[in-house]
Amino acid sequence: MVTVSQTKWNEVLGLQVEAEVCIVKLPANASGETIPIGWDPWTVTTSAGTVRPELPSAAQPPQDLFPKDGSYQVHECATGWIPFPGVRGPAAFTKINYGNELGNRATWLPTATTAPIGQLVKVPYLDVTASGTMAGGDVYAILVETCVRALPPGTPSSGLQLRRDAWTLSTSEGTVTTSDPIHFPIPLPTTYPEADRLNVGECASGWIPFGAGHDTAVFAINYHNSIGGSVVWDPRT
Repeated sequence: MVTVSQTKWNEVLGLQVEAEVCIVKLPANASGETIPIGWDPWTVTTSAGTVRPELPSAAQPPQDLFPKDGSYQVHECATGWIPFPGVRGPAAFTKINYGNELGNRATWLPTATTAPIGQLVKVPYLDVTASGTMAGGDVYAILVETCVRALPPGTPSSGLQLRRDAWTLSTSEGTVTTSDPIHFPIPLPTTYPEADRLNVGECASGWIPFGAGHDTAVFAINYHNSIGGSVVWDPRT
């Protein structure tokens, strides 16, 4: 029996998968009383390909590390966290895969982080908040803030680029982007920059207007960037 119960992420160990593998019975062709359990059957699928587990040499192993290799008898289980440092963000993977030499196969799909309006969410390198909404004319505006907590490897000295088009709305009319037309704009106290480069400790904040009129229901505020950040806020909370 194979189970994935949760995932977490940090900038050193990458994606960590909490897993449990239990021996229910021995296969008919078993050569002994035990079966090997370890990291080898586990992979993670990303847009760049397949990532295998490893522990970076300079990393502090997580508490309750899943055994890298071992032998287990019937009714025994291996449990713990499996690190995938090659996955560069909590939302930067599409599947968790298990496949052992006995032919056992399983796949788990990620779930998006959903937060109530006003909640700060930590994504790779950034702290992101959607804290308010405003409507008028054919505009639905959101008040957001993005703060740089750390810089990805290879970031230029000018800083990490943040873009307004990382934000979208999920509505009764489909997905609304920052490039959709607005015919009846409303004045906004401040505006979030179209694009900006920031360094550690700096923030971009302000209102982002979207072309969504009063007869359009807004179900979700979405943030998704190219460095692994993906969050959904529910504006109805």
